[in-house]
Amino acid sequence: MFTLSPKSNGLSRSLRGQRSHLIEINALIVDNQLKVDWIYSQNVHRRETVEKLTQDFLAALLSLFTNTQSSSVPNYTPSDFAEFESSQWNQNDINDIMTAINQTRR
Repeated sequence: MFTLSPKSNGLSRSLRGQRSHLIEINALIVDNQLKVDWIYSQNVHRRETVEKLTQDFLAALLSLFTNTQSSSVPNYTPSDFAEFESSQWNQNDINDIMTAINQTRR
């Protein structure tokens, strides 16, 4: 019923509006691809500075994917367990559970 328009939606805020953050990063999945928009003021940051941040972000993201795919031990985060979303489990709890499971396999 609805689809994304290939046209620009224009500015998301007034040019006279005050920013709540110096850099705004918005990410979404479009056609199975990650799209990340970096919004910043050229009056505050140089373009080269933001480009360096985006390159560092990309390197960290690629490292995360590479490490996850190359590991023979599965890595999990709370988001992997949607059925436990309402629980109080955090990353440390999951790490403790995985450690206990791996110790019983030895």
